[in-house]
Parts: sequence; structure tokens; C-alpha cells
Amino acid sequence: MSSGSKVGLTAVGLVVGPILLGCFLPQSAREALRLEPVLALTQPWRLFTAHAVHLTTSHAILNLTTFLGFAIALPALRKPASLVLLLVVAALSVDAGVLLRHRDLGWYVGFSGVLYGVAAGGAVLAAQARKPTGALILAGLVVKLAFDELHGTPSSTEALVGGKVLSESHLYGVLGGVAATLVWITIYRLARRSPRDPSGQP
Repeated sequence: MSSGSKVGLTAVGLVVGPILLGCFLPQSAREALRLEPVLALTQPWRLFTAHAVHLTTSHAILNLTTFLGFAIALPALRKPASLVLLLVVAALSVDAGVLLRHRDLGWYVGFSGVLYGVAAGGAVLAAQARKPTGALILAGLVVKLAFDELHGTPSSTEALVGGKVLSESHLYGVLGGVAATLVWITIYRLARRSPRDPSGQP
């Protein structure tokens, strides 16, 4: 196996591993990991762990298969550094949206909001590199966000995942992923102008 393939598998494992682990946890453990607005400040680990646990196994599998599809299409999602940045920022962006705009929500779980952010960030990087998949995925995300805003989440999707979907979390994730990527690109461009320019785009 080439070094590039190993790096790609490592990156993908950062997402797949925690989500698969979350599928096998008992209900009491999943409840201790979910995001609850009233506990967010006193139990801050929930800001991250909530995105690794899901309503049902089918909910987790849906998010995992979608992520793997994006990882195949978007090179940035196969690089640990860029993936970790997108994961952290998208997660915090979703958390901020939930805590600021949905204080009456009892609890939140699931990777889909972060998934949207990671996909959006990876697509921006691909588009910036003039790869058509980047623009296509960005367009698809915009259409999906607009559909959810106008029509809400289809009942068939909610039946599949086993509960109500907070579709606004997808927008929060996209905003975080795009913002993080634009900052990354700006820093990279500034670094290229420096005499001590590191070679290779992140």
C-alpha cells in the first residue's frame, strides 16, 4: 500500500472509527455523549461527542456512506490536516447554531451537520483547484439546503434515521466549513508570498 493510500485511510478512519464505536455503545453512554444545551458549558465534551452518536444504526450508516462518497470525490477529505480542521470547525459551528438558536431543544445527536460542513469545505478547495467535482458538489449542497428550507426534511428520511431531523444544522455546518476553508486558502496564499514559503498546498 502506498504512503498516499495509508494517509487517506488514516483520514477516513478519523470519522469512521468514532461513529462505528458510537453504534455499539449502550443507550446510557450515548445519552452521556449527546449535546444538551443546558449541559454544554459544564460538560463541554458533548460539543464534539454528540456528532459521533446517532439516533439509530441506520442513521449512522447513512452518514458514513455519504461521507465515504464525498471522501472519494474530494481529495481534501483524504488528508488528515485539512479533514481535522474541517471537522473541528464544522462541529463547533453546528454547536453554536444549536445553542444560540435552539435553546429549547432537549438534545442533539448526529454527524449530518458536520458532514455538510466537511463536504462544503472540501468542495471549495476542489473548486479553487479548478476541479469540476468541487463546483458540482457545492451546487448540490446549495440545492439541498434550499429544498430543506422550502419543504423541510422528507418524512421518508426521518423514518429512515429514526427521528426528527434538525435541517438547520446542515446550514450551520456549511457556514463553518466554508469559512474555515476560505481562511485556510487566504493563509496559504499569504504564506506563498513570504520568503519562507513552504512548498505544497495543504
